[in-house]
Amino acid sequence: MEPNEVFPEPQWQALLSLLDAVVPSVKVADPVAAHDNNHIGISQEEFDEYYHDIRNRMKHPPSKEGFRDYLAVRPSDNPLFVKSIKKLIGALSPGPKLQLYRTLSLMMTRLGSLISTGYFTSFNRQSLTVRESILRSWRHSWFFVWPTLAKTFVKLGTMIWGQSDPVFQRLSNFDLRPHSEPGPAFDFNFMKFDAAPEPAHIETDIVIVGTGCGGGVCAKTLAEAGHRVLVVDKGYYLPPSQLPIGLESMEMIFEGKAGSLSNVDGSMPANNLLLECSKRLGWRAKACLSNTAAEHYCGSRCAVGCRQSKKQGPAVSWLPAAVRAGALCMEGFEVSEVLFEGNDGSKNAIGITGKWTSRDEDDNFNTLKPKIQRLVHVKAKKIIISGGTLNSPLILLRSGLKNPNIGKHLHLHPTLSMSAVFDEDIHGWEGEIISSVVTQFEDVDGKGHGPRIEPTSMLVSNRLVLPWNGGLQFKMDALKYRQMNCFISLARDRDSGKLLPMMPNFPCFRSNKPAHDRSIEDADFADWLSRLQAAHPNVSAGTFGCAHQMGTCRMSTSPTTGVVNEHGKVWGTENLYVADASVFPSASGANPMLTTMAIADHIARGIL
Repeated sequence: MEPNEVFPEPQWQALLSLLDAVVPSVKVADPVAAHDNNHIGISQEEFDEYYHDIRNRMKHPPSKEGFRDYLAVRPSDNPLFVKSIKKLIGALSPGPKLQLYRTLSLMMTRLGSLISTGYFTSFNRQSLTVRESILRSWRHSWFFVWPTLAKTFVKLGTMIWGQSDPVFQRLSNFDLRPHSEPGPAFDFNFMKFDAAPEPAHIETDIVIVGTGCGGGVCAKTLAEAGHRVLVVDKGYYLPPSQLPIGLESMEMIFEGKAGSLSNVDGSMPANNLLLECSKRLGWRAKACLSNTAAEHYCGSRCAVGCRQSKKQGPAVSWLPAAVRAGALCMEGFEVSEVLFEGNDGSKNAIGITGKWTSRDEDDNFNTLKPKIQRLVHVKAKKIIISGGTLNSPLILLRSGLKNPNIGKHLHLHPTLSMSAVFDEDIHGWEGEIISSVVTQFEDVDGKGHGPRIEPTSMLVSNRLVLPWNGGLQFKMDALKYRQMNCFISLARDRDSGKLLPMMPNFPCFRSNKPAHDRSIEDADFADWLSRLQAAHPNVSAGTFGCAHQMGTCRMSTSPTTGVVNEHGKVWGTENLYVADASVFPSASGANPMLTTMAIADHIARGIL
């Protein structure tokens, strides 16, 4: 199905009318034209005031005409914006897609419009000023549906606008396009199948589900020990020449079809700034080692794929080593369940079954062109599930396992983010990957629990998450993106955890003092901080985040308290193992990748 066939044209127009209200076109206009359907009108005097503010707050402000062009931009006039929205909606699962269709259809009726907006006139026929005010009213509604819808539409509109609008990107000096020649690709020689109604059958010694830190390490260790190893994954391999992933393929990240991508990049200025400020405050901080090759300079672009092949993830390290040792690989394979034999109550795992989906005739996978799909049965002596904390327990549950601990005991690294606008250009999307961390507060209870502070990726798709109280306010703040950087606090989860949402209705702190006169002891800042601490978060309007997930198939000494034993074998089964972060009995104190690799190596060596 083509993207245009997902919704009828009236529903598309209704959606675009919503998104135009999120990042509206603003023009100098006379009072009569100030309330048309396509633009928000402001007076020349207001325009001059806004431009004066930008000139005072930006190191390199745009020209007056450039600022005028920037404000006038209307998202739905941009073909790339419209195409990206339609492609992203088309990639949604049927449930959310149907909910969105029904919501848009309801808002186009007189009764539905009255319920949702307070007007009999349908939303898409209202002036842009009225549409924007309706979005603002949704954010403060007592009925949870409207704040949720407002948050969804604001996130969707601002994210795609930031990635697709050429005027914003030119004025921000932001460019996601590759800055280097692609690094070497690896020929994995993925298994393929012809179209046929009957299932394909494969036999191997060990089948590994997942190609991340757990699956990659297991594949290398077991293949080099002489076992016949087959590694399968729902995702598809992207060679360096197709990286970083652009907006036209961004939906692959949401669907997980492009494999596992890191999102912890930060700029070199931000890393240096964190170390310098920590020193001034007397906080403990340190530089971090990076698991990259020399002269690696992808910056935040690595969050959507390392073009240089210098970030040492499984696709350039563990998996090529496994293939060189004889392992076979299959991409596009979604596992349905683990197969067992035995009618006496025993659970002896003998393989897996699932659906394989080919690439299209042009060797692409993220298109709607016809592809071959075939049921595949894999018979194996040992099965290792390395689908990750969110997927491994689902595979076990679909396979009929009844251990009540499966899927429970989820641990996270709850995160809060803070963005700041500096007096100089930061270009937070440039520079080396994360190389500094504040450790002052990582052990507040004497048991290793507390937050670390780190710089994070400044890709527009990740960090153009600014407070939205109206379209003009958002555009004014977004224009300062080149002088902005984001920092996160990453906490080690102790119990079931509690995530604190953002305060979308709480005003940002702004100071008119010169930078050299500002201090954290300033009365206005202390007052703002006190009000922030006392504020009650609007949960339905907030954004929740976490950096990593662990523990849903946790390791234990008994099946009453966990899912796998100390060797990674699933309790109550034979020949079935789990090797990923889901086996963690508690949350790690830092990024769990190295720990996952070490545990996977331990589990694999126990199978030898």
